[in-house]
Amino acid sequence: MNDDRQRQTEEVEVLRAMFGVENVSVEQIRNDLIEVQVILMDLISDSVPVILGGKVPARYPSTEPLQCFISCTGWKSDLTNEVVRIMNEKAKENLGQEAFFILVEHLRDYLVSTDSTEDIDEGVDINKDVEGSKHHVSNKVLGRRLLYSHHIASTQKRQIIKQWGEELSLGVLCKLGWPGIIICEGQENCCVEYVRRIQGLRWKHIVVRGEQTEVLPAGEGISQHRVLALSTQEFSNDEMSLVAKICRDAGIENLFLTAMKIYREN
Repeated sequence: MNDDRQRQTEEVEVLRAMFGVENVSVEQIRNDLIEVQVILMDLISDSVPVILGGKVPARYPSTEPLQCFISCTGWKSDLTNEVVRIMNEKAKENLGQEAFFILVEHLRDYLVSTDSTEDIDEGVDINKDVEGSKHHVSNKVLGRRLLYSHHIASTQKRQIIKQWGEELSLGVLCKLGWPGIIICEGQENCCVEYVRRIQGLRWKHIVVRGEQTEVLPAGEGISQHRVLALSTQEFSNDEMSLVAKICRDAGIENLFLTAMKIYREN
């Protein structure tokens, strides 16, 4: 398998981990062209999916861009055409990179900034709730996890680690190279969800080695008990000692030590 085909295969695997196997389809159009479609359920509302599609030429992503198309029930043709134009421009701007994740984020930002619900034909109910579609999180338990992997090098994985951390309001420390270490902190349910998503990606090896939970006093919020910055901080392969210092200064050295299978009582 050539490098482009390998990258295409890995990109599809990441998309399926992010959005669900049932929401990502791949069809072989001809020997040198496949078509990928991603169903996005949360861009407008849970009841109106947006389908972002791309025809994937043989030399994507190295020298050929995706050829994008969009489908959404109720969208007027002017909006559809404008979004397709913008997505294709963005795909060309990011030539050389795996573009689907970038396009999803750009599409999300565009729809928020333009309030696309104004361009949906009347009669389409975009506010209908889907039972169980919202992820309920508690604000009374603070959680932390340490994940240990064989290595972290993939640009896509790094983007996803940051994106999901922001989405779930987590503080994240990510040590790149070998070994790869991810430490997350935030609402306990969000930590659980973050770990579930991260472990759903394709890894040579990844495991939770350490965890901490704190039941907070009544009336106190998560922010009062965080010890990590509410952001994703990346560290290079030779900065393990810096990660250790940050954890030690934050009072979570015992959690860091679990990366080396050293377990102490908190």
